[in-house]
Amino acid sequence: MKLSHTLLTSLLGFYALNCQAIDYQINLTISPEKSQLTAVAHISAPNLDDITLDLTDLTAVQIAGKPLLSDHIKVALPVEIHYQINNKDLINPTNVVLLDNWYPQPQGLAHYQLTANLPADFKAISEADNSTVQAQNQRKTHVFHFDHPLDHLTFIASNQYQVEQQNHNNIRLHSYFLPDNAPLAKTYLQRSIDYLRLYEQQLGAYPYQQLNLVETPLPAGSSMPTYTLLGSKVIRLPFILDNTILDTSLGHEILHQWLGNSVYIDHSQGNWAEGLTNYLAEHFFAAQRQQDAAYRQQIMADYQAYVHQPMAVKDFRQRQNKAQSAVGYGKVAMIFHQLKQRYGEKQFLQTLRQLIQKNTGKKLNWQQIQQQFEQDTGDNLSGYFQPWLNGQDIPNLQATAVKINVQRGQIHAQFELRQDNDTLYPLSVPLTIHTDGGIIQKTLQITQKKQTVDLILPARPHHMVLDENYDLMRQLSPAETPLSLNRLLGDDAVLAVVEPAQRADYQAIINALTPNATLVSPDKITFAQMQKHSLLLLGKNSLLKQLFAHENHRGLWLQVNANPYNDKKIIVLAQTDSPTQTQAAQRKLSHYGPYQTLQFNQGQLVQKQKPQPQRGLLIFEQTQNHVLQPQKTQTISQLIKQLQNQQIIYIGEQHDQMAHHLNQLAIIQGLAQTGKKIAVAMEMFQRPYQTAIDDYISGKTDEAQFLKQTQYFDRWRYDYNLYKPIIDHIKQQHIPLLALNIAGDINRKIAHQGIAALTQAEQHHLPRQLDFSNRRYQSDLFEIYQQHKSKNPFAYFLQVQTVWDEIMAQTVVDHQKQHPDTTLIVLAGNGHLQQRYGIVNRVQRQLPEVRQQTILQDEDISPNRADHVIFSQPIEFSEEIKLGVYLNEENQQLKVKQINPQSLAAKIGIQQGDILLQLNQQPLTSVADLKGALYHQPTAKPLQIMWKRKNKKMQKTVKIP
Repeated sequence: MKLSHTLLTSLLGFYALNCQAIDYQINLTISPEKSQLTAVAHISAPNLDDITLDLTDLTAVQIAGKPLLSDHIKVALPVEIHYQINNKDLINPTNVVLLDNWYPQPQGLAHYQLTANLPADFKAISEADNSTVQAQNQRKTHVFHFDHPLDHLTFIASNQYQVEQQNHNNIRLHSYFLPDNAPLAKTYLQRSIDYLRLYEQQLGAYPYQQLNLVETPLPAGSSMPTYTLLGSKVIRLPFILDNTILDTSLGHEILHQWLGNSVYIDHSQGNWAEGLTNYLAEHFFAAQRQQDAAYRQQIMADYQAYVHQPMAVKDFRQRQNKAQSAVGYGKVAMIFHQLKQRYGEKQFLQTLRQLIQKNTGKKLNWQQIQQQFEQDTGDNLSGYFQPWLNGQDIPNLQATAVKINVQRGQIHAQFELRQDNDTLYPLSVPLTIHTDGGIIQKTLQITQKKQTVDLILPARPHHMVLDENYDLMRQLSPAETPLSLNRLLGDDAVLAVVEPAQRADYQAIINALTPNATLVSPDKITFAQMQKHSLLLLGKNSLLKQLFAHENHRGLWLQVNANPYNDKKIIVLAQTDSPTQTQAAQRKLSHYGPYQTLQFNQGQLVQKQKPQPQRGLLIFEQTQNHVLQPQKTQTISQLIKQLQNQQIIYIGEQHDQMAHHLNQLAIIQGLAQTGKKIAVAMEMFQRPYQTAIDDYISGKTDEAQFLKQTQYFDRWRYDYNLYKPIIDHIKQQHIPLLALNIAGDINRKIAHQGIAALTQAEQHHLPRQLDFSNRRYQSDLFEIYQQHKSKNPFAYFLQVQTVWDEIMAQTVVDHQKQHPDTTLIVLAGNGHLQQRYGIVNRVQRQLPEVRQQTILQDEDISPNRADHVIFSQPIEFSEEIKLGVYLNEENQQLKVKQINPQSLAAKIGIQQGDILLQLNQQPLTSVADLKGALYHQPTAKPLQIMWKRKNKKMQKTVKIP
C-alpha cells in the first residue's frame, strides 16, 4: 500500500518520537562580513533507511559532490550534506539570526549537536543546557550540547552582546542584551525569576538547567528550549519593566519552556500549546487583576470579529492571521478554562503536571490530553473533547419564551434554551438569578439543541443572566459585543465614506485599518448600503450629520459606534487635522483593536478608552420593587422650591391623564409666582405653526381659529380639554409658548420610507444634528416597536423617534441661547424624558453647562430614570363629545368604517358605509373638521347632523346625553 506524504510524515515523526532515532550534527563556519554561512550536516538513524528533508532557502546544496536543486528530497541514511546561505538579512557584520530554513530540516524530533565557528568577538546562543568555546586564530568555535531531543533548532549570535548572569535554585539565567538595553538586563533577569517561581509552583520543576534572555534587533518575541528571543523595541516597553505586576509577554514566552519547548506539539491533531499557554499566562494575569471575565469576553469578541470562515481547533497549527489566533489561542484557552471550571483548579493543575512529567522530550497531542483527564477524573470525556476539537463554530445560545409565574405557591422561571449553531455542544451553562433577597447561582446541563428549562425559585427575580462571567466559549449577543476597533479590522466588506477632496487626508487611515475597503462619497451612499455594511466614516460630511452628533477634535481622533441599522455592524468615525497626523499614527492603529476611542497627536497616543458592553446574556429583566417612606416624600410646592435655580425643567406626562396636566399647570404657576421669567414648550404643537400659536397667545385670534390654524385635531388628536387649563393660563399670563415638534407629514413619511426618501425641501426641516449612538435608547425603542407590530422596518421607526427627539432638543437649545435669562418648562410624554436619552441628553450635548432637571409622572422609580417622579390620584374630566365611529377619509369625505353599538352615532341611526356630510351646518371633509365641531358643540344645545346613505341624504337633531 502506498502511503500519502502526510501519512508518511506522521509515521516518521511518530517513529522518531518513540525511538529517538535521528542523530544530527551540524558544523557551521560563519563569515559575518560576507553575510555567508557554509555548513556540513551529518544525519544518521540506526532504525531508519531514509529520511525526507526540507532544503528551502539553502544554496549550493551537495551530497557526495552532487548538487541538489529540489526544496524537498528523500535521502538514504546516513548522509552528509554540504550547503551555504548568503543572506544579509540573516547574517551581517554585527548579528546572526537563524530561526527558520537554515539547515536541512527533518520531520520529528532529533538529537542535535551544533558546532559554530565565528569571529572571536561574537557571542552565540542556541538550544542547549551546556556549551563550550575554543579560541583559535581570532576566531572561536562554539560547541552546543543537547541532552534532550528537539523538534527545531535555532542559532543567534552578535558581537554587540553584553552578558549578565543570575541564578535561581540550580538554574543559570543569562541576559544577552545589546548596548542600548543592557541597563535593563538585571530587571529582566529578576522578572524571569519571578515567572519561574510562579510556573514551578503550578506545573513542576523547570525542565532545563539554564534560561537565556536574548535580544534581537528584529521585531520578535518568541520562545525556544532554554532561551527566549526578545525584540529590541519590545524590551523597552514600560509595562514589562513594572516591578509591581506579572503581566507581560515575557511571562508567556517563559511559560513555553514547559508547554511547547519541553513537551512538544504533535501538530497532526492540532496545536494545543498556544491556547494553554495563553490561558495560564495572559488569562491568569487578568485574573490576578480581577479582570478574567472581561478577558474571556474579549476572547469571544475577537472570535466574532475575525473568524468568518469555518475552522476547527484540530486544524490549527500556527498563527498566521487574527482569525487563526482567535481559534488557536482564544477558543483553545476556553476549552481548558471549561475543564478547570468543571473539575476545579487543584485537579486541573494536577493533570497538567502529570502530562508534563510523562511527556517531557516527547510530542503530545489532543488525544493524550483527553486520556490523561479521563484517567485522573474517571470521566469519559469524548463527548466534551470531540465537539470542541472538531466543531467549526461555537455555541450561539438563545433564550426564548421567558416567563415568571406562580404555580401552587411556588415561583417558577420557565424558558426555552436553544443552540443556534451547527455543532451540538454539551454545555454546563451558568445562570445568575438576581432577586430582592440576593443572588442565586444555577448550572443548566444542556445536552440538546433545544431544551425546556423550568426552575423553582425561592424569590421573585428581577434579572436573570446566562453566563454572566463568560465561562463558556459562545457567541456574544449584540449588547455584549464590545464596540471596538477589532470589529472593523476583522470585517472584509467595509465602506470607507469620505469626500473625494479629503481622500488624501485619510488615505493612511484606510490603509492601516481596512485597505480593501470600497470608497464611497457621502452623497452617493444608499440606505441599503448602510444597513448591510460596516462604515469607516472619515471627516465631516453630510452622512455624519445624519448619524451622529459630533465635535471638533484635535490631532487624529477615532471612535467606534454601533450601526443603528444593523446590530452586527459598526460605524467608525475618524477625524484629523492633517495628513501628517494620520501618517504619524498609521502603523500604530492596528495595535489598538480592543479600544473604542483613540486620540493621537503627531503619532503619540493622548487618549484611549475601552468599551463597556453588557455583562452576560440578559434573558429577563424587570424593574426592582422600590420602597418609599411617605414621611420623606415632598409636595409639589416643596418641589418648586428645588427647581428655582434650574434653567430647563422637563415635566413628563401620560397624554390622556388629566391629573398629569394639572400637575404641570401647578408647577408652571408656582415657578411664575417666584418671580422667575418663564416660557413653556409643548410637544403637542408642531414647529411650522408657531405663528398661529403666537397670534392666539397675543389675542389676535380666538380659540377656534387657534385650533384650526395649528391643525390640533388632525395632528395631535388627544382631547383638547386635557391641555386647555394650561393653555388658558399661559394666554392669561402672556407666557411665551413654543411648539416643539416636527411637522407630522415629514415624520409619517420617514416612518414609511425612511429619511433617505425625503426631498431636499423636506430635509431642510430635519434637525441640524442626528445622534444614533445610544444603544439603550435603541434597545428600549425596539421593545416598543415589537409591541406595535408595525409592517415598516425598525430602522424607520428608530429614525422617526430620533428625529422627533432631536428636533425638540434643537428647539430647546435655540430658545435657551436666545433667552438665557428665561426658565424654559418643557411638557412632553414620559417616553421622551425617561433615562434622559430622549430630549434631555441631546440638549446637554449642545449646552454642556446648562442646568436642567426631569420630572416624570406615575412611572417606576428605578435608578437614573428621572430626577423626580410624581404620583397622582386620577382625576375625571368632561371629555369632548364623541360620536363613537371609526372613519376613513376618502376624497375629502368621511366614510363610516365601524360603529360602537352603544354610541351616539348608533342611537342616531348612522350605519357602516354612510358618508358624514355636516355637523350643525358645518361641512365635514376631514376627521379634524368633525373633532373641531364636536369640541365647540355646547352640551346645552341639540346637535344637528347630516349624512348620506348611497344617494339619499339623511338628517337628525339630537340632544347631547
